[in-house]
Amino acid sequence: KTIVTKIVKAEEAKRLFDHTRKIIENNHQVAIVYPIVNDPEQEKKSVTAALETWEKHFPGQVAMIHGQMKEDEKLAAIDSLKRGKHKIAIVSTVIEIGLNLPSLRSLIVVNAEYYGTSTLHQLRGRVARLGGTGYFFLFLPETISEDSMKRLNLLEKYADGFTLSEQDAELRGYG
Repeated sequence: KTIVTKIVKAEEAKRLFDHTRKIIENNHQVAIVYPIVNDPEQEKKSVTAALETWEKHFPGQVAMIHGQMKEDEKLAAIDSLKRGKHKIAIVSTVIEIGLNLPSLRSLIVVNAEYYGTSTLHQLRGRVARLGGTGYFFLFLPETISEDSMKRLNLLEKYADGFTLSEQDAELRGYG
């Protein structure tokens, strides 16, 4: 498989919507990872607020999954995604630990600076599990520090987990 990794800044957000539309038109799926499940003070970063936004753009095609959902709700959402009823999954990092969508071709991580390189690399591994080309976007809706940008640039540059961890350690320091 080939996974294209790109950092996307706020001014390029429309491109993510356009890309998402293309992916689902080709009968594939997209997952969008948010760092917070539900926080009224940080709605732009929350899974629950994002559901409404994405549903406006893609009516009837969006499912939500996060760790605070009741088990039966979570299983129903996963089932609808696996059956292809929904093409877009709005998720917390619960996707990292067990959500496997064979037709997932694109994964967008909102506020990617909140995550470490190893977590981001694991999330990237969820894309294109059956081969082919996948897309992994690190979406930055706000300006981030230079150090955070250097760390995220490592994901664009390195696809191999071992090399990535070495470079990350070099960047941040050992121990």
